[in-house]
Amino acid sequence: MDFETHFQQLSQAYLQHLANADLAALLQLFAPAAEVLSPLYGRQPATDFYRQLFSDTNQSKLQWKDTLINNSNQSACIFFEYSWTLATGEVVRFDVIDYVQLNDSGQINFLQIVYDTVQSRPALDKVGN
Repeated sequence: MDFETHFQQLSQAYLQHLANADLAALLQLFAPAAEVLSPLYGRQPATDFYRQLFSDTNQSKLQWKDTLINNSNQSACIFFEYSWTLATGEVVRFDVIDYVQLNDSGQINFLQIVYDTVQSRPALDKVGN
């Protein structure tokens, strides 16, 4: 299977598992030592990041917009709209770009999340209170 086809399938699975808060299925897409860099949670192992995210989340609705693929270095971006209902019940909506680097086995080795936190940071701060 070529990289583009593999990444399209992986990105669909990623968005589905993220929306369903299916931690086990989501982590199967990641290499064991994978890291996530998030504007709200910082850099941490993927396992820790998604556990924390799902703990702070009541519901996620995702709407795919586009995928950009770089075949030469096994990286790509997933562009989507995220409607995030936090544990407090507050809903924030924003556009997200997830920059993804895959390892030679086709698993996510690194994922950097890029979005404007002007609404999500104050909403997340309320979760801890």
